[in-house]
Order: sequence, then structure tokens, then C-alpha cells
Amino acid sequence: MKKLLAILAATALITPVVTSVVSCGETEESMRNNPLLIGKGIDKSKAIDDSQPGKYGFTNFYIVGDSLSDTDGISNLIKTKFANSLVDLNVSLSGAYGYEKNNTHYSAFSNGMTAGTILSEKLGFGEMKPSNFLSKKEESNYGKNYSVGGATAAKLDLPTGILLNDATIDRQTEALISQHKINNNDLVFFEIGGNDLFSLIGFYGNEAKQTEFMKDSVDRVRTALFNLLNNGIKNIIFMTPPRMDFPPRYRHVFEDAKKPENLEAQKKADFIINICNEYYSKIMNVLNEVELYYPDSIQLYDLFKKTDELEKQFKDLVALDGSEAIINEAYSNGQSIEVNLNNEKVKFNTNPNVDLLQNISGVINEFKGDIVFGAKNTLDITISATRNHTTISDRDKAMKNYFFTDFVHPTKEVHRLVSDILLGYAKELSKKWEN
Repeated sequence: MKKLLAILAATALITPVVTSVVSCGETEESMRNNPLLIGKGIDKSKAIDDSQPGKYGFTNFYIVGDSLSDTDGISNLIKTKFANSLVDLNVSLSGAYGYEKNNTHYSAFSNGMTAGTILSEKLGFGEMKPSNFLSKKEESNYGKNYSVGGATAAKLDLPTGILLNDATIDRQTEALISQHKINNNDLVFFEIGGNDLFSLIGFYGNEAKQTEFMKDSVDRVRTALFNLLNNGIKNIIFMTPPRMDFPPRYRHVFEDAKKPENLEAQKKADFIINICNEYYSKIMNVLNEVELYYPDSIQLYDLFKKTDELEKQFKDLVALDGSEAIINEAYSNGQSIEVNLNNEKVKFNTNPNVDLLQNISGVINEFKGDIVFGAKNTLDITISATRNHTTISDRDKAMKNYFFTDFVHPTKEVHRLVSDILLGYAKELSKKWEN
């Protein structure tokens, strides 16, 4: 997805929107000296009151985060930012990604609803429509899910940052506050950091870049939390990212590190553990600072420390059917792409030896000559997570014993388990007004 954004930005088909991210009147020094000033300059003149009675006394529910909570979020951000009078751009997720509900397809990085979306239903607020800083109020009002696949807390370098820097965690919370009037009993599910850890691990060998990126990431988590709390949010469930020795993405590193002769793998494995521990420690420092100003406003789901616990819960669930959980291997082991221009399929052979989104550059170059000027063109791109490049008729049945959909994203059964955990934290927060 990140390389796709760079490719699109390089063509004449789109016009990036440039906006200011820093709230008026706030400086880095003033925000550090007095964090209660953070977010006070956010423009709330267009905010709407769309509160409603939910369960346990909650009056609204919002999500900020990354692909672990994204439902149509990355698709919506691409469409609102890059589609123009010449091209209507639609990106959807399929294959092992996404799900159908009420005859509607939802793009998600799992084969079912994410934990945050399930929690929304359990709280009585229904499904979560996506929203971002470019969203406009429609008949159905703003959406309430600001999470975006690929989003980080920190800003990313170009070209990846062309899109995703509009979805940093502080930017998401600014959009939320600017679009919704906040009530005392509103709830926010806040999860971020997985992609930041991927970036930090990617800076292996570049200590200066690691330091710069980590500082920016932690600072923006801090800003995002105070954006919410200083503008009336009193209830936040904060979820830390998982340990990076757990998902399949880095399993090979840790497996290779077990071999005595593989010193480089051992060095890389130690680096991954250390950089994750350092990031986690700094995030905990932020939460401790926030607690001083807003005690009892945050419930912490410490997934970083409770990864093993979640793994055991999943294994126990799968064992109820007499099956064995598959943890070390992801269900999907490939990706495919389908491109349609003006409802006609673009013939394109994916090169399995390069990144999927590198392949899209070839598609862009091929269809540029077919654009009909003076008319509205539609470009539909469907990205599918696949298994051995074949279609399995009963996908969910085939996936039910798998913890991971792909190299990092959990399957819907894991999301269901997490939603139960999150509901418990929501109930704890609600006790403040039940007593």
C-alpha cells in the first residue's frame, strides 16, 4: 500500500492536499511545560453532536489506530485524498482480507470484524463508519473510526508519508475532536505502535534514525492522548502493540538465532527485543505522565506483556473443537491484485519476485494512455491476501485454527477474543458513574 501511494503521487492523476497539523497557538516548548495546553487550539466549529445512549452508560464510541482496527479506513483515506475530477479511485481488500455483512463488503486486514468494531456493537453503537481529517459531514454524519491501515504514531519519510502522514495518531485525534462534540461518557479505543516498531526494526544499523523516529513516535502518542483528554474525553482504552518476536513477520530471525553459528541472526534478534522494550518503556512513561493529570481515565490493555496470555486463550478456544492452533504460520502466504479501469479488467501479470505494490507501478503506466479526458474515469484496485494463489471456497472454515491472517494481522477469532477483553475494560471505566 505504501509504494502504491508513492506511485499515484508521481502521476498527474492526483492532487495531494496539504494541511496544517499543528494547532494554532501551541509550540513544542509550551506543550512540554504545560501539557494541559495540548489540543486546545483544535478548531471545533464544525463539530456535531451525534451522541446516543449506549450500554453501560456510554454516549459515544470512537477508534483511533492502525490496521488492527481499520475497517474501510485506508480505502476511505485514499479516496478522499486522491480521487479528483478525472479519476475516481477505489481500493478494496479481499481474499483472506475483508468480510461480507448485510450484502455489503467491508475491507479489513482480517477475515472478519476487528476487535474495535465488535466492541462497538457490544456497546450498542452498531458498525463503525470510517472518517478522517478530509471527511465532510453528510446525511449520515461523520464516521467514528479514524484508524488507518499502515498508520504510525510518527511521521514517515516520503514517499510513504504522502498519504500516511495524514493519519498519524495525533492527526487522527485532531480529526475526531474537530468533527464530534464530546460528552463526559464518550469512550475511545486507542491502539497504535505496531507499524512504528516495524519502522524502528527497519532502521537496524542506523542508530540516529532510530532515535529520531522513536522520539517523534512517542511525542505524538503523548500529544494524541492529551488532545483527547484536554478536550473532554474521560474514558480511553489504550492497547499497546504486541511483542515483535511473536508475529510470523520476524519468526525466521528468531529461528535462525537459535543456531549457535548464526551470530548475525542472534544480533538481529537481540536488537528487535531491545528496540521493542525501549519503545514500550517510553510509552509507559507517557501513560504515567498522563495519569498524573487525568487519573483513572485510561484502562490499559497491555498486549505487549499479555501476548502469551492471548496466545493461550486462542489455543484453548481451538482445542474445544479437538483441533490444534496454528500460531507460527500465517494462513495467507501471498497476495494478488486485480485492476479494473472503467469497469474493464486491465490485463496484468503479477511478478511474484517483487513486492505486490511495485507491480502496481506497471499498471499505472499501462492505463495512463487509456484515460478518457473530459469524462469521469473509475480505477478499481482489489488487493487480496491469498494462500498458494488458490481460492478456497470455505475460507473461514479453513482459517479458524489460524491465529494470523497474514504475517502480522490476526484472524477474526482472535479479534473476538480481544473484543471480550476490551469490553471488560469498558465496564471498568463505566463504574465511575455507576457508583
